[in-house]
Amino acid sequence: MGLARIFRTLDPEMKNPRSEHWEKIEEIYGILL
Repeated sequence: MGLARIFRTLDPEMKNPRSEHWEKIEEIYGILL
């Protein structure tokens, strides 16, 4: 659920994140934890 919130915060219009989006979000999520 936390990852979904990060996706929506960075790009509210994003519907189907691609692998480069996932990599960026995972990096941000790792920093926050």
